[in-house]
Amino acid sequence: MWKYFSKIDGNKAKCTLCLNSYQTAGGVTNLRMHLKSKHSNVLAPSSSSSMSIPTSPAMSFASTSSQRTIDEVFHDYSSMFSGKKKDTLTNQIAIMIVKDNLPLDTVNGEGFRYMMKSVAPNFSVPDRKTFRRRIDELFNRMVAIKRDEIQGIKNLSLTFDMWKDVHNNTSYLGVTGHYIKDWKIYSVLLSCKIFTERHTASNICENLNEILDFWDIGQSKITACVTDNGANVKKAVSDWIGSSKHLPCFAHTLNLVVKKAIDDSGNFKEILIKVRSIVQYFKKVVQRLMNSEKYSRMTKFSRSSKMLKQDEILLT
Repeated sequence: MWKYFSKIDGNKAKCTLCLNSYQTAGGVTNLRMHLKSKHSNVLAPSSSSSMSIPTSPAMSFASTSSQRTIDEVFHDYSSMFSGKKKDTLTNQIAIMIVKDNLPLDTVNGEGFRYMMKSVAPNFSVPDRKTFRRRIDELFNRMVAIKRDEIQGIKNLSLTFDMWKDVHNNTSYLGVTGHYIKDWKIYSVLLSCKIFTERHTASNICENLNEILDFWDIGQSKITACVTDNGANVKKAVSDWIGSSKHLPCFAHTLNLVVKKAIDDSGNFKEILIKVRSIVQYFKKVVQRLMNSEKYSRMTKFSRSSKMLKQDEILLT
């Protein structure tokens, strides 16, 4: 029970899944009722031991060398329809979808279902709605694990960027956290959300605060924040955690230096225009050669076909 809650004081506890606080009064009745009403999936007995990400893709249902009883065989057969093995297979398929970035409709594909019939003939593949719920459960569990891990570190660096999908006319904000644990560098995606507001410094600060609140990260833990050189982004970081903790991205800065040098060099721009025209000319020449070669092969094939027809006429 307490793996989903953290104690605030003697009479309160905070849920690590939704960050809401509840009275305990020395017992866990309120906490259990909260899990049952808001996070019923974590109380499922079959998912408690099978939601962990497997370290090995191998999964065997082969029988042992000893003779099995009829009851054991029947139990394995029935567990494919409802039981631990069905739950394990469903979770592993959900993990595959997440790790390989596959669409949920993969489970409805003819090839996938044909493969599953060979791997586990008695297993009935659930629909995409079931996998959507399982992926949400997996996400909530991983968030809880990473939140606890981040709570145990002293220093955290952030990188964030904003970009726009020109096809959908949608803006996004991505925030990544970086930290050292046991002398190893770890990076975790804290958020990748749609940004609907104007890209002002105040709106950026507000969204960053919401992300930190979700992960229960205090600003004092942040040692540095790396961003591009946009004026609104620089002001947002300065207003948020102070300009002393802001580090401009080196790659973006170098790109601005090169672009500025090209724009200020008139001769270089003229040379660039000439080189571009030369490249375009040779691309057209190569394309013409490829088209003429293709035309030549087609013409040769057409002549060969005509000769074969003439030979058939003479033979008849």
